[in-house]
Amino acid sequence: MRDITLHTAIEDLRISDEQRANFDQWLATELFEAKALRTSIESLWRTLLRQYEAVPETPIRNTPVENASNIEIPLGAIATDSIYAQMIDLIYTLSQPITVRHLNKEYVDRAKAMQTWIDVLIHDIDMRPASEHSIFDTAQLGNGFYYIPFIESYVKHKAFKVVERGPKIISMLPDDVFAVGGVFYDVQQCRTLALRFYRTESELKTYAKTKGWDISKCSPCAGLDWMTNRREHLARTPGDMRRRTDMYECYDIYTRYDIDGDGIDEDLLVAYDLTSQKSMRISYSPYDERPVTKMGYQLRSHQFYAQGVMEMLSPFQFEMTALHNHQIDNVFLSNCRMWASQYGSIQSGTVSIWAGRNLEMADPTTLKELKLSDIYPSLEATQGMVTSLAERRTGANELTQPSQNQTFGNRTPGVTAMSLLQQANRRFTPAFDSVRLGTAGAVRQAVLRYAERVRAGDFAVEEHLKQRLGQQVSELVIECLKDPGFDKSIAILVTASSQAINKDADRQNAVTLANTLAPYYEKMFQLTAQVVNPATPPELRSAALKIIHSTSELIDRIIRTFEQFKDPETFIVDTSEEILEAEQNAQLQQMMLQGMAMGGGMPGGGMDPGMMGGEGGGQPVPPFNGTPPPNPAEV
Repeated sequence: MRDITLHTAIEDLRISDEQRANFDQWLATELFEAKALRTSIESLWRTLLRQYEAVPETPIRNTPVENASNIEIPLGAIATDSIYAQMIDLIYTLSQPITVRHLNKEYVDRAKAMQTWIDVLIHDIDMRPASEHSIFDTAQLGNGFYYIPFIESYVKHKAFKVVERGPKIISMLPDDVFAVGGVFYDVQQCRTLALRFYRTESELKTYAKTKGWDISKCSPCAGLDWMTNRREHLARTPGDMRRRTDMYECYDIYTRYDIDGDGIDEDLLVAYDLTSQKSMRISYSPYDERPVTKMGYQLRSHQFYAQGVMEMLSPFQFEMTALHNHQIDNVFLSNCRMWASQYGSIQSGTVSIWAGRNLEMADPTTLKELKLSDIYPSLEATQGMVTSLAERRTGANELTQPSQNQTFGNRTPGVTAMSLLQQANRRFTPAFDSVRLGTAGAVRQAVLRYAERVRAGDFAVEEHLKQRLGQQVSELVIECLKDPGFDKSIAILVTASSQAINKDADRQNAVTLANTLAPYYEKMFQLTAQVVNPATPPELRSAALKIIHSTSELIDRIIRTFEQFKDPETFIVDTSEEILEAEQNAQLQQMMLQGMAMGGGMPGGGMDPGMMGGEGGGQPVPPFNGTPPPNPAEV
């Protein structure tokens, strides 16, 4: 099965050969400059990958003795694996990892329909496999990237058959994403964003046929980049690209460039072959936003690339490795002995020692033992100090300390345990929030891919939604996707927003909120009844309205303190319409009573059915005071 990336059809870009040549020259300079400027950070990444795999920097170490201890201590790998596991647990422990919230009351039904759809969609777009790789890149190297195109999968036997259509979340390696222009940390803000793909000749021919690429000048690349080589070398499993000779280094480049010379930069999407330095296709960007989302572990202020756990612990791992090897060498040398003797006292010149050997000598005193080293306990203490500093740098306590569950004990109160967990987890809040927002952004991008196809008139997508969701839900989803501003009225969030939140905490928070709202609803009912009562004095009615307003504002602020409730307006009672309707009814009743008292009948000219009389005009019926009026027939 093969995949083809489909972009929304837009107007073709018409440029001259000279404009195309100038653009290709500018783009080649831009891309090579980006690759050159990233050489230093790629060199660092290669070192961090080696340290994670615990591969020694030098294969053999001959100091202080031949074949001395040469063990790489994976201090960074221990912390990386721990933090990565916490991130995955944070997102996927909950049965509903993605939550849709309405930001506008008019979108309540649409948000519920979108929630139903996204619960199904996250499995179709391969959210879990892609997030596992990108989140690991975030913890290990500092940055993780999602690429979210619209994919058409097909198989061909005797006939061409499309088996699947829809967006996919693809995990992009950090070394395959190039950002050019300025120090913007956002992928949407940098001048040029390039995504690298290694494609075969067969794939290029498919794109030439389906998307109109000009591949006549494309040339195979000489070899893989050095980051890919390092990854395959450390994994000890060369990939498919190393065994092929028809690999092409291609780029999807999203850039802003004034290609027509009118003084305004155009947003362009370029399919580019690096070896030939020629563009295969130039078009306007089919997206309002670039289909890439980024995550960062520890940001560098105003820089594109963030810092990862391995980089944080790299100096500590280097020092710990040196200390550990010194300690092993110290133990080895402390248990070894050298010998000093006079010339000729030992015939062979070498003393071979084993248990129970009798070494015959004319003068045993001429052979003396020489001690090479003593045991130095300071080495172990120094290693503990380095590990402590490493824990403080990253916040991961799995390097030496036991887990929180082991330190709390069995009699620790639940509130105290939760408080300690929250205090320990504040250290990871920025990194976990970046992962949470980046993953939610990837799902949002997948929804935008569907919206772009629906607005472009792709009826196959609408039929697919109707088959998966049913008529009623699909109509609401399609109606929402056709609205250009739906993403401003509906928020797509990762359900878990902090490490301390889990199912038990969610349940406890829900019960707490319910206990808070119960007296609020009761009090609101009493105050509303008092306001709409005509017998209530105006002063008391005004005070009740102020209390209603202040109480609703207080409840709104209380609900906003709960992480899992992002829509407080859903729980707040707005009685303004009922109060207004009661006022109108009271005014109408008062007008009726006044008309009855004046003998003018009902307002509007109609005769009051309670009026009786002859030619001289009707006489009003006395107001009802508890005694039924007499029967006219009896009178």
